[in-house]
Amino acid sequence: MQPGAEDAIVYVAQGDMRKAINALQGAAIVTTQINEDMIYEITSTARPEEIAGLMQTSVAGDYEGGAEALVHDLLYSRGDIAPNELINQMYRSIIKIPLERRLKTQLIAHLGETDFRLSEGANSEIQMEALIANIVLSADAARQ
Repeated sequence: MQPGAEDAIVYVAQGDMRKAINALQGAAIVTTQINEDMIYEITSTARPEEIAGLMQTSVAGDYEGGAEALVHDLLYSRGDIAPNELINQMYRSIIKIPLERRLKTQLIAHLGETDFRLSEGANSEIQMEALIANIVLSADAARQ
């Protein structure tokens, strides 16, 4: 196993041994030289740094030039990450980044609302765009 693969498995599994084993088995089917890129690709998971970049860009208020393009790339250009999985990863990122408590709670509320709407069958593209827009607006309001 190459450097970084173990960390990728830990990130993907989130403490679930079954997920860790499945990720490792999936990668081992392809090759014995398992690396972190394979783990993220096989499990349809964005890299933690991609999610952190999306959150930083959104909180910075860059919707049109940055955050919109990042979320579109993760969901549609790569075509392998489910909206609900992206929401889960965004949540994991939000709880780790240093933000004002009020803003952090607003962002988590936006994630919850989007997750609910998706579970009710709403259009995923519209909901994800709205989520990013709400994050940008909440961050802008917090700065004022």
